[in-house]
Amino acid sequence: MKYILFSFFFVIQPIASCNIKELTVEEKVSDFTFLIETLKCNYPYFDAYECKYGESWLSKSEFFLDRVLASRNNKEYLVLIDSIVESLHHKHVDLAPTYHWELFRSRYGEACLMNSRYMAWVNTLDQSQNEISYWNNLLAKDETNVLKTKEEITYKDSLMPELKTAILRISSFDMEHLREDSRKINEFLHLTSSYNYIIIDIQGNKGGSSLYWIKGIVNRLIYRPLYFKRCFVFKNGKQNNFFFSREKATNGNLKLFSALPPSFRTDTFKVIEETTTFYPTLPVPFKGKILILTDSKVFSAADEFASFAQSASWATIVGETTGGGGVGTDPVLIRLPFSGIIIRYPALAGLNTNGSLHSETIPDIEIRGTDPNERLHRLIDMIRLKSPFIIPTL
Repeated sequence: MKYILFSFFFVIQPIASCNIKELTVEEKVSDFTFLIETLKCNYPYFDAYECKYGESWLSKSEFFLDRVLASRNNKEYLVLIDSIVESLHHKHVDLAPTYHWELFRSRYGEACLMNSRYMAWVNTLDQSQNEISYWNNLLAKDETNVLKTKEEITYKDSLMPELKTAILRISSFDMEHLREDSRKINEFLHLTSSYNYIIIDIQGNKGGSSLYWIKGIVNRLIYRPLYFKRCFVFKNGKQNNFFFSREKATNGNLKLFSALPPSFRTDTFKVIEETTTFYPTLPVPFKGKILILTDSKVFSAADEFASFAQSASWATIVGETTGGGGVGTDPVLIRLPFSGIIIRYPALAGLNTNGSLHSETIPDIEIRGTDPNERLHRLIDMIRLKSPFIIPTL
């Protein structure tokens, strides 16, 4: 499950910078070599990159190294490391724990109160506490080093009594909004008990915390325990094992998953199987049909929500294929030993129920449109026209 915010709408003001000297060429090379070797032994998606882009990312290491050697100062080096990891073209591979260190530290500190396994994340972040403000200040965009917070409304709701249809629009699963949004959702759901449909519009939702959709939505709309079974594969590397040392992993089972790419069906990878049980919490007496509206921007914890709803037959997924990234857990952290720069990457590759690699959630009913509003209106038209695909069994 995912507990940390993945889509950022604001930047925290940097704290006072400490004194850090310019890195030597040898220190930069050591940092870079550590990064490449760690990814090589732990990152699971190199074959997927090669299949998509027609070249090996690791084969470009010498090219990257030449650029590292040519970097003239720490700022150029930081920007270069950022561009190198971004070239993997995965939304969960970036320097977010460096640029948003205080936010990550706060959220993982909170997560530790619920699950001590997150101490691995906290300890890694704490190792860079003295360096992080220096790297943040290198990228300050104005003289005061203050970036304005971007406010965004993440929750809206509406009722269509004539169609007995309720609409929830949730553009972020940010834990910061959970308490207030849960109150609003609770009040809203109590108005829907006699309705036929609840549309949960998560178009544009780039993720956040799984707890948002579990506590705020699912637990309120179930009447018995519901199970979310997931299976992951991960490389048997030192970094992965440090972060998932408490997980019960096995090897050899991968040969049973014939739908997996051949590169995953080797002894290099291990399997983790996990089942999460959701329990009703003051359930709302709704007996209609739940429709989850998605688009290609739905990612991370939002994609996980869609994947759960589909695999558990809890809701019907309508709209566009998601952006993926949902069947897994929080990305693992890499701390570069000399600079203290922290990079994250997804360690667990999630599997679909048929054993194939999860890359996206495909809707049960495809609805196309040029923008989110058009797709929503087309779904409403299907309800209005009593489409046989979405008529609920009452």
